[in-house]
Amino acid sequence: MKLIINNLPKRRSIILVVALLFTTIRLLAQKEVEYINPPLISSDYYTIEVKEILATSESFKFDLVIENKSSDKVLLLDPSKISIYFNDVAYYPVKSGLVAKITSKEDPVIMIAPKSKKKEAITVEGNANFKLEAVKIVIPNISYNGALQPAPTLPAYTVSALPKVVDPAIGEVNIVELELKKQKWTAKLDIIRNSTSEIILVDLTKIKGISKTGAELATTAKSPLGINKYDFNDEKIALKPGAEYKLYLSIDDLDASLNEISLAGVFERYSIAELTIAPILVRKVGSDVAKTETPKTTPPVQQSTPVTQSTPITQSTPVTQSTPVTQSAPATSNSQCAPFIGNPAAGKVKVNFYNNDGYCFEVLSPGSSYTNGTTNNATIYFNYGKANIIIKMNGAVIIEEEIKNTQTMQAVSYMIKNKKGEWSLDRQAMEITPEAQARMDQMQADSKAWHEENKKESEEWHAEQSAKHEALVKENEKDDEEDAKSSGTSGSSGGTSGGGSGNTKISGSGSTTFTITYKGTPVCNTEISFIQGGSRVAGGTTNDNGAFKSDFNGTIGVAFTVKGQRGNTTWEIKDFYALPNNDPEIGLRLEDFEKQMDEMSQMAGEQDSEMGAIMGGFTAAVSVAGWGVTDGCK
Repeated sequence: MKLIINNLPKRRSIILVVALLFTTIRLLAQKEVEYINPPLISSDYYTIEVKEILATSESFKFDLVIENKSSDKVLLLDPSKISIYFNDVAYYPVKSGLVAKITSKEDPVIMIAPKSKKKEAITVEGNANFKLEAVKIVIPNISYNGALQPAPTLPAYTVSALPKVVDPAIGEVNIVELELKKQKWTAKLDIIRNSTSEIILVDLTKIKGISKTGAELATTAKSPLGINKYDFNDEKIALKPGAEYKLYLSIDDLDASLNEISLAGVFERYSIAELTIAPILVRKVGSDVAKTETPKTTPPVQQSTPVTQSTPITQSTPVTQSTPVTQSAPATSNSQCAPFIGNPAAGKVKVNFYNNDGYCFEVLSPGSSYTNGTTNNATIYFNYGKANIIIKMNGAVIIEEEIKNTQTMQAVSYMIKNKKGEWSLDRQAMEITPEAQARMDQMQADSKAWHEENKKESEEWHAEQSAKHEALVKENEKDDEEDAKSSGTSGSSGGTSGGGSGNTKISGSGSTTFTITYKGTPVCNTEISFIQGGSRVAGGTTNDNGAFKSDFNGTIGVAFTVKGQRGNTTWEIKDFYALPNNDPEIGLRLEDFEKQMDEMSQMAGEQDSEMGAIMGGFTAAVSVAGWGVTDGCK
């Protein structure tokens, strides 16, 4: 693999280095703050889960998952009324400067039918300080159908005189567009809910066409295409307050004897009962806040006049956590251990170890224990440099790994993770020091200003590099031709088609194996994308050896961007690598990029000592080693 960037003109090198760094690298993981998922709120009838909690300087977002475990209750929730507290100040996900992105498009109120589950993505945006140690989420009351009320009394819907009906409990209930064609009646049942005090269930099986002799005619009622958000089960729909609904009716009538459409027993009225959910406290990964309290629910509250309820929802079942990951030895419950917070004076880098399953563990170094016993969340302060970490669970060693704490790091968190029976430390988030961030911000501003002032010069430089690409391509073509002559064959090496010209594209059902490494260690289990000309020209997920197979649908000899993502960590090296040929096996070494950045930093220092010092600090902050690309890889 040959590098694309070399022989930089010294006169422009310093500015170009700054510009290059900010067009090649984006450390997205540094800008996000992750929060620990709180315990699952659970009862015999429902579960509530808050997960995937992330904060940036511009937003705070999480997924709200509600499962209805009952067989005869419908749950209603208005996500726009969720309140999120930052430093005891409530922010609401509505259009008042802070915008809520709720997946429901037409109506913010969501309905969860029996034996079903719904997920809502909640996002609050604005200028608040979202990156707090702890945030409180208050979910509004969840409504459900409570006590059964007396059935409504509706008039007869006769063919000769279809009435206009406004029922005080239901609202408008009208049959329209009644028509007979080919021995079949068709009509629409229009329902507009005016009442806000009840939930109505509509039993589709009880809508009947009645003949002049009183006989029941074969009748079907169906929802129009695309309208299924009110489905209660296969036989009923549930209408919340303010709902509008249209139903298609079809009645078989061989001798045109239809006299009436009966709605007797179709509508079931229920009072609205409510469940109050206790506030949910979420805390940042690595925070020093006390252990998150387990939320509880209060008994249902009836809003209307108490009536004997057929199947009351109770809250007697204790709140439970999500089912833990199966492991070989039983783990100690987290109720038997507490969070551990080390001495901040012991080191410069705050390192947090945790797991989402609540298992107790111990953090040790060879010969001593950091936590002096078991814990469910450990915050330890380390000095700069390498540290050998041992994790024990139930007295058995499950992890032995080396972590690196660089001088640009302020805090970092690791999840103790079990994947297919193997435990590992999975780095989740990293915060750099204010000094490193300030250097990065200043250099980004300088880079932007330089681009504006030297746009023409930059374009000329890129044109110069393109010419070098072409020279490299021709050199490779010549080498291939000489190899072909010496071996008595024609075409390119490796048996692939195309010959290696500037427009050659590798294709053929994953014909190329790409292997990505960093200093001999594979970049494993990472989603890789090669981007060229704004399009993804190759990609896949690397295996344990850092390899993946893919066609390369780009152009040989032209630089492409490499993007990598694993978990919440994302990295990018822009327009640095190019394929010199179309060999069936190609390796990319990320240390080549790192080495080039170091050389540029040294070159800048030779011409400007102050700029060299800044560059040295910056390249350390964005070194490949600091990205954790090989964390957990062997």
